[in-house]
Amino acid sequence: MIIFTDNTACAERFMEGMDIAWRKILSPENEDISVLASRIFGNSDLFAGNISSGDGWNYLLIAKTAAESQYDILIELSRKNVALPHGTLCLAGEGRKFHGFKGRHWDSPEGNLYLSAYFAPQKKIEHYGPGFMVLAAVSVIDAVDAIPELSRRARIKWVNDIFIDDAKVCGVLAHTAAESDKVTNAVIGIGLNVETEPLTEPTIFVPGAAALNEFASGQNFYTRGLLFDLLKKTIYKNYLTLIDGDFYKLLNRYRECSNIIGRDVIIYNDSQDDIPAKIGEGRVISIGNNLELFIEGFEKPVKRGRLALK
Repeated sequence: MIIFTDNTACAERFMEGMDIAWRKILSPENEDISVLASRIFGNSDLFAGNISSGDGWNYLLIAKTAAESQYDILIELSRKNVALPHGTLCLAGEGRKFHGFKGRHWDSPEGNLYLSAYFAPQKKIEHYGPGFMVLAAVSVIDAVDAIPELSRRARIKWVNDIFIDDAKVCGVLAHTAAESDKVTNAVIGIGLNVETEPLTEPTIFVPGAAALNEFASGQNFYTRGLLFDLLKKTIYKNYLTLIDGDFYKLLNRYRECSNIIGRDVIIYNDSQDDIPAKIGEGRVISIGNNLELFIEGFEKPVKRGRLALK
């Protein structure tokens, strides 16, 4: 995997234990990755290094401070038909103009993991719409579960939040594009609070936020390097599962890790209003194949909206 960064010290925090021989460059030799690097790094000095990742990734771009959402940049360039290389990862030490689901503000201080991944499958993928959202959420669960002290503690709150106990520790995003019956590109975004608790106001949807380190005991301390290493492995493993036609394997894992099935919830509309309108309430029976909710007392499955645990 070829790494590009504007700050080698920042990059090495994500690449723990790796001895990387950095070289200063003007721009990447690959024209397609050069377009992406220009958007992410601007006119900053650029350094390149190589590591053997062994897990399917080709490029990694690490910015100390991202002036805009790298997730949005990947989507924008793909829509402009820039042939971005498959297996590209983007990381930011901190950022501005980051957002969560439906464009909601995402606080992005230093100390957490802001990761975007780009895929160019160029093949038919069943259920690719919900598939990449499920892939992103399940990959976070798998990464957190790999830490013995946190195993089986992280749960998914519909549709894209990861909670431990009553605190949100992560949000995921997914975007896909297809032509005819082929998925041409897909982008997932992951914002995982590792070391720093973000400054957020409690809401009925997110009563509180936390960083993974708040759940550590004794001298244990989880780093961005540890979580990035786990995530890049789980994401690509689950990507291969999805493109091999095993969507339901990932979906069943998503269902198993849900924190809402069997619980009473209130559904509100998905507007940006300060006071959202209540749609209804009831007990969640199940999650459908397209991530729709089946709720007692609802005539139809819920396909969109905001959910509050009762």
